[in-house]
Amino acid sequence: MNALPTTGELFATNQVSPETERYYKYQLRSFENWVWLCNSSIRAWRELQTLRRAAAVDDVATHKVLQVYDEDNSS
Repeated sequence: MNALPTTGELFATNQVSPETERYYKYQLRSFENWVWLCNSSIRAWRELQTLRRAAAVDDVATHKVLQVYDEDNSS
C-alpha cells in the first residue's frame, strides 16, 4: 500500500486547510463560468450561421440584420 493519501482521501478526512478548500471552490466556479461562456459562444456562432443560411435564400430582413452585424464587427 502507498503511504501517501490520495486527493480524495484528503478531502474525505478533512485534512485540507480551509484556505485550500476555498481556493478549490473558487477555481471550480471559474471553470463553470468559463464553460458557460464557451457554450454561449458556440450557440451564438450557430445562430449566426443559421441567419447566414437564411440570408442565402434572399430573406431581405435577415440580410439587413446580417449587414448591420457585419458593419458593427468591422468597426
